[in-house]
Amino acid sequence: MHEVPSFPVDRMVAAVATLLTELSGREITAPVEPPGTRLPRAVAGMAQGAGYLAEATEFLPGDLAALLRAGTPIVFVPWRSGRAHVLVRGKSDTTCALGERGERVPLSRRALRALLESAVNARAAARTQSLTRGIPGLAPTRALRDAIAQETADETALGMGFAFRKNTASTTGELRRDLDPAGYAGRLLGLSTAQSALATGAWGVIGVLALNGHADRGSLGAWALLALTATLLQIVTARLVNRFTLRAASGLRQRLLEGALRIVPESLSAFGLGGLMVLAAQADSFLSSMVLLFVVALTTLTNVVAAALLLGAAPLPAFGVGIFVVALAIVALSTPRVARLAGTMQAERLRLTTELVERMLGHRTRLVQQTPNSWHDGEDESLSGYAANAQASDVASVLLRALPRAYFLASLVVVFFVLVSHPSAEALALSLGGLTMGMAALEGVVSLQATGASLHALFRSIRPLLAESPATASASGTSPELPTRVQRGDAVVELCGVRYGYPGRARAVLDNVDFAIRAGDHLLIEGASGGGKTTLASLASVLRAPDAGLLLVNGVDQHTLGAGPGGAMAGERAVRSVIAAAPQFYKNHIFNGPLAFNLLLGRSWPPSEGDLADAREVMGALGLGPLLERMPGGLFQQVGETGWQLSHGERSRVFLARTLLQNAELVVLDETFGALDPQSLRQCMDVVRARTRTLAVITHR
Repeated sequence: MHEVPSFPVDRMVAAVATLLTELSGREITAPVEPPGTRLPRAVAGMAQGAGYLAEATEFLPGDLAALLRAGTPIVFVPWRSGRAHVLVRGKSDTTCALGERGERVPLSRRALRALLESAVNARAAARTQSLTRGIPGLAPTRALRDAIAQETADETALGMGFAFRKNTASTTGELRRDLDPAGYAGRLLGLSTAQSALATGAWGVIGVLALNGHADRGSLGAWALLALTATLLQIVTARLVNRFTLRAASGLRQRLLEGALRIVPESLSAFGLGGLMVLAAQADSFLSSMVLLFVVALTTLTNVVAAALLLGAAPLPAFGVGIFVVALAIVALSTPRVARLAGTMQAERLRLTTELVERMLGHRTRLVQQTPNSWHDGEDESLSGYAANAQASDVASVLLRALPRAYFLASLVVVFFVLVSHPSAEALALSLGGLTMGMAALEGVVSLQATGASLHALFRSIRPLLAESPATASASGTSPELPTRVQRGDAVVELCGVRYGYPGRARAVLDNVDFAIRAGDHLLIEGASGGGKTTLASLASVLRAPDAGLLLVNGVDQHTLGAGPGGAMAGERAVRSVIAAAPQFYKNHIFNGPLAFNLLLGRSWPPSEGDLADAREVMGALGLGPLLERMPGGLFQQVGETGWQLSHGERSRVFLARTLLQNAELVVLDETFGALDPQSLRQCMDVVRARTRTLAVITHR
């Protein structure tokens, strides 16, 4: 235990600052937090400034080992140790501990095992004391402690701490810098060039030996050395490609997830369920196609250059190079048509999948409302349209894939003339080598064209997921401080000349709207359905961005809030510390997990005893005390689709409790009380008025 560098627990924030400075390469200072500030909030703020996410967690033995193997930086506080260990990956995949001056101290397996065993033994000793307390004649012996440690080793938390991962809210530039595609491209291009040169040399030696009719040891040794070296380079290239593929796929998935969470819900509903299924499949295909395009492009470029050099060095270079250039020109001229066909097939797949899912969902309705003769109306026309487009696409694909073979046959004529005009082994070897390399290059070009056309069509489909938010794209400088409390009468949220319209609608829902909610206000906003109440609530809650005008939160512009090191996520956290909103019932969710998790989504996890006490208090005040008493697991009872089923009214009050537990300056409730009976409504309104400083309630007229 003493062999591993550590920090006192009361200097945990300083330990995190040291770690983040090491990870980000820039100075991260420990903030001076006011009394009462919770540690997870301070750590999360520093992590955002360094471009990382901090996850507060309990470390199980298996989880801790997996994190260390994956190289995830962690701050680990063993059970009852009073010390914090900062563990990071060092060179040669070793685990290192950071010292107080930021120095890396490599840990031997023995030291790391001793650290983990001491944590296991400390937790087992505590459990032994608890089990033997009050039992006469049973002492907490070492043998009993060891037995408990062995029995509970895999399921007992070794301690608490933080795991740090790269922030998913990264810009394209940050993602590019993290992946370093130029560096990978240079290394891959060098390896591919060397591999092609060695393979060409090896085949050249074989050709010369075959034509000369005899083989000596020196020539065979040269061939074996060239072939072996080419094989080793191929293995190194494959490892490099796999490493880049994993990193690129991870980065792109992060961008896609960020984009998916940022899409306006109405835009998703326009897709339909079938469209969303296709969108998810297309996003996954985009990842594989993107990486494949990168690798194929570099390999093809190497083959094209090698083919051109060999054909230029062979006899009759004008004919050899000319045929090769004509074949490349045919591929280039056909590219626009291939791209159009790929886009058409993409649209056809989206249309067919959407129709299929809609027909499956509406099957029972069709059985009741339609006659049997009309159940399949339109299916033949829909399939015939897809078949016609698929046939055109297949014909173009077959013709292009036959191009390398046509080139091979045409080039054989050139080889025949080479044999007639230059009957030498060297000339024949150069011609055959150029022909073989040219055919491989053309196959790569055709594959590159197909992959690029498919990627272009996929990109057009998932473009909304890859678009950067204005805050993320312009991230620079330092985020402005957003006060979480304002003076009574000051505007918490202010809309100035705001305009907002939904996609596909000619008329804006809100146009040139000026509206403010001031600290201390308790507002009731009512109106007929379709009048724009929910849209106004979404704007006031900063769940949407206006098409025009200003949206201010505590006097700070919404877009300005995201212009810091943490990007859009930092701005979102700042806004959520001020505004809490409960959307309409059908837009709110109970997640599969403990009830406490659903209630405390706006706080850190795992919860503290204070968090759990607040949750029990709010649940009781809202009339959900009997529900907690019925649940065997209390606040940690599993709820959701696979857990304890909640009634309509219970779900509504859980949504309300979740909003109140965020302790925000402004609470916006959109049709929250529609499922409550009059008595429950009065009870809940009393709780809401008592626990909110500023309130806006949306309801029907």
